[in-house]
Amino acid sequence: MKLGRIWKKIYNKYLNEDMPLDVRIFNIVVLVGIFSGVFSAFLSFLTEPSLLGTASIIALFIVLFLLFKIANDKKKYGIVAVIICAVTNLVFFPVLFYIKGGISGGITSWIIIGILYTFLIVSGKTCAVLVILETLNYAGMMWFSYIHPEFVSEYDTPVQQYVHAFQCIMITGVGIGIIIKYMIILYKKEKEKNIKQKELLEKAKSAAEEANKAKSDFLTNMSHEIRTPINIIMGISDIAAQKDLAPDVRENINAIRIASQNLLDIVNDILDFSKIESGLMQLEPENFDMHLLRMEIIAGANAKRTNKNIELIEEIAPGIPRYFYGDRSKIRQCVSNVLNNAVKYTYEGYVKIKTDYEINGDDVLLTSVISDTGIGIKPEDIERIFDNFNRVDLIKNRTVEGTGLGLAITKRLMDSLGGEISVESEYGKGTSFTMTFPMKIVTDEEIIKKLNENNIINDNISDDFLIPSANILVVDDNGMNLKVMRGLLKKFNPQVDFAPSGQKCIEKVMNKKYDLIFLDHMMPEMDGIETLHKLKEIEGFDTPVIALTANAIQGVEQLYLSEGFDKYLSKPVNLKQIRTCLECYFANEQ
Repeated sequence: MKLGRIWKKIYNKYLNEDMPLDVRIFNIVVLVGIFSGVFSAFLSFLTEPSLLGTASIIALFIVLFLLFKIANDKKKYGIVAVIICAVTNLVFFPVLFYIKGGISGGITSWIIIGILYTFLIVSGKTCAVLVILETLNYAGMMWFSYIHPEFVSEYDTPVQQYVHAFQCIMITGVGIGIIIKYMIILYKKEKEKNIKQKELLEKAKSAAEEANKAKSDFLTNMSHEIRTPINIIMGISDIAAQKDLAPDVRENINAIRIASQNLLDIVNDILDFSKIESGLMQLEPENFDMHLLRMEIIAGANAKRTNKNIELIEEIAPGIPRYFYGDRSKIRQCVSNVLNNAVKYTYEGYVKIKTDYEINGDDVLLTSVISDTGIGIKPEDIERIFDNFNRVDLIKNRTVEGTGLGLAITKRLMDSLGGEISVESEYGKGTSFTMTFPMKIVTDEEIIKKLNENNIINDNISDDFLIPSANILVVDDNGMNLKVMRGLLKKFNPQVDFAPSGQKCIEKVMNKKYDLIFLDHMMPEMDGIETLHKLKEIEGFDTPVIALTANAIQGVEQLYLSEGFDKYLSKPVNLKQIRTCLECYFANEQ
């Protein structure tokens, strides 16, 4: 019982499962050596009249015990392991070899366990160096004892020789056995631990995937539920703005449109931030036309500076390439966020966007510098300008709409693009943001030709773009959305039918040939994707189908295109988007 308590105490202190694996191996190997030494010293004392051998063994294992304590107290296992192996194999065992009968004694079996110690507790190149030194040392020792046998002490009696040989065999066999047995136990426990950890990781991974799916579903639903009423408000406002209105009514309509756009910007910021936080934001590189992208960005900024007496200046470096490969939507979002911010916080003077580039083969580093003569940023606020939900100088900017997420989102997106953003500002005089985007230049003529075909700017089409012979079907379960589409399409004078469900859509397509279908996604009973798949099962069906949805989550456009839709429009839609879409299919009818 007492021995059991001693072992338990030793185990808890030096071999418990909380200790690193290599430390536990070091401790068991050295402990086996210490206990073997105690046993060996006891037998030597009983069988040998001379105390030299016994004293030598005791001295070694006292040193061994002290080194063991130092290693565990000071956490110096590596250096202590080297000292133990060097002292044992290069000094002590050679001495015992000569005083314990040489090749006919039992020390040769101790040499085996000594070398094993080196492999078990010393690592890396040091282990290899020690083993080589030990091998050379033992080879030299054997050679010297063969040439000069007079230096080897013989046993006084055969009994001493046999007892010592038995002693060494037992110590070596039991010692190696204990070490191997413990290593097997360690291996099994580590394997069980790894299995448990793997199971926990799988559960954590599954939980994370479920959480991400829940977040994705939540974002999808929020996107749909929030953007749908905004679509109705903005759509009806656009329709009303096309009519002859009294000045005060038109002013009210414009106020609704501006407020709706501000609300949409806030919603987009929150959704974008949620997507980034959920890990749902991914890069989607594509070939694109930089000229068209610049036009979109400038047009958006121009819309923001309505009723502001500021100048919007664009400077383009001569010879800048036109066609690039990169994540067009994120580049647009980053530049637009900063440019629109500059317009928002500038009340007089100018906002300037300067674009420059550096080319290295097919790689290009595009630089956009956006400067303004706006309110500027205080020096103490610059460090936190990219923090989440941070709006600096709130007293001065209390009337400015926003969530404080625009620049935080921009910084995250810039990091994902491999780009950089920096800011310089003088409070009260203006601010300058510098953004760099690493991209590739598109030189493939087939790609360029396709980009030109898909991105035609129809400046030659007049404002009275009419398509009276076009048959269009709009499918949406929301009656107000159908009303909005009716009003938006009315300006172009097509023949329009409406269907409140996927099933009604299929019935109409079975009875009439349509030139274009706008199909909502999130509908009860049969959603837009299921409806599209059933439409494609109809013999001879070749009508272009455009996904018209309030789902604006990252990657959803690729989802719709991969499911077979021809294009994707995200609500809220406006007259410009509808016209651009119609021009792709009916421009030749003018």
